[in-house]
Amino acid sequence: MGEMDKGENIKKRVTPFFVTEWKEEEEYLREEHNNGWEFISVSPLGVYSFQRCKEEDVVYRLDYNKGSKSNKEEYIQIFKDCGWEYLQNHRGYSYFRKPASKIDGREDEIFSDDSSKLEMIRRVFIGIVIPLIMFFSWFIIQTIQLLSEDDDFFWVLFISSGVIALYVTIFCKFAKTYWSCYKSAHKK
Repeated sequence: MGEMDKGENIKKRVTPFFVTEWKEEEEYLREEHNNGWEFISVSPLGVYSFQRCKEEDVVYRLDYNKGSKSNKEEYIQIFKDCGWEYLQNHRGYSYFRKPASKIDGREDEIFSDDSSKLEMIRRVFIGIVIPLIMFFSWFIIQTIQLLSEDDDFFWVLFISSGVIALYVTIFCKFAKTYWSCYKSAHKK
């Protein structure tokens, strides 16, 4: 995690999160706000911008709703009516925040039950993981083809192994998150 100071009131941090790590990202943003740094935005390259603020416990929530572009105003208004401030969209996630003092328990959360969390995970799977699987499949086919044709076997294998390790990590993180939500939603 790199940090770049932009004066006393603004800071930028490079903080990578996998698409499956929205809970960790929410906790990170909340912790920064608790420490007096209000989230402003995140760039496509994962550069988070913060502005100095008073230390306050503010809850951040991410909702994956890539299809919300067609009804974006209505979508944002639903959250606004429940007291959530809309911040931005990034990687298909919509970012919201609300002071913890204004949250009246579980029913005031974006996801008030495990089945709605499971539905969001399903949307992440369809919007992000399936395209990753398709690209990964194409990559494997290309790698096999290169390995059978290329004289520089070592470099093709080395680079391919790195990409495969990254994909396996993403898939395992997603599967772990999905499985824990699935078990929680289907408890009796």
